[in-house]
Amino acid sequence: MLYTFIKAGLEYLSKDVGEFLLVSLREEMLAGLKLQRPFQTMWSSELRACDHPGATRELVRRAIMTVMRYNRSVSDPTLRWYLNTDVLERLIQRDRFSIEWSLDIYQEKIDQHHQQFGLTADGNVKALPITEVIHLPDDPQFFAEDAKPEPEIEGVL
Repeated sequence: MLYTFIKAGLEYLSKDVGEFLLVSLREEMLAGLKLQRPFQTMWSSELRACDHPGATRELVRRAIMTVMRYNRSVSDPTLRWYLNTDVLERLIQRDRFSIEWSLDIYQEKIDQHHQQFGLTADGNVKALPITEVIHLPDDPQFFAEDAKPEPEIEGVL
């Protein structure tokens, strides 16, 4: 009799737990479904609202592209920016660790860019902060031409 009582109680409880989880975790489940969309197709504002490491990598990629495009567009060398963690942190407003981890992926391309324009870190001391001069576009189409599949990084995705 005790066994029947416990079994019936557990069956009843499992329905309640299932319903509770469905109602309580609905927002988290829906947020998880958003991650099924490639980060390259998301708006920059959407990426900023996402905590996923892939979103940070995409923001870093976009910020690097934006700064490089800006540097190519100005003729005055004193207006160009040296790409480093500080600059990216100001542009995308993410923590340094996430930026540094993502930055390693693009370091070779960044080094080539710095060499091409003779950029050094001390060149980032300017009258205006970078956020006054360079703005990360929201539209993902602005970055589509340089979009490549995200690199496979073990244990992240």
